Amino acid sequence: MIKLVKTAHAQLQNPIAADNLLGLLQRLVDVLIQYGVVIAVFFIIYSGFLFVTARGSEDKIKSAKKTFLYTIIGASVLLGAWVIVTVIAETIETL
Repeated sequence: MIKLVKTAHAQLQNPIAADNLLGLLQRLVDVLIQYGVVIAVFFIIYSGFLFVTARGSEDKIKSAKKTFLYTIIGASVLLGAWVIVTVIAETIETL
């Protein structure tokens, strides 16, 4: 006599929703872009505040310019990362 035993099959869902490494990189860059844009806007506003509060002081103006420059460099690196991942993704998808 054979007994039938029911087994429960549990399925794990992928919380990242990426099937491969490329999808993971795209999701990661998307998240970095979302947070990075907010941070870049904050620091642009902050550097403007530094310019306004400098009141002609050369040292404070240099500090404000440096903050603005580094913010623009950071935003450019973020944009560059997005462009690189997008180009790689489109190249791989066409293959």
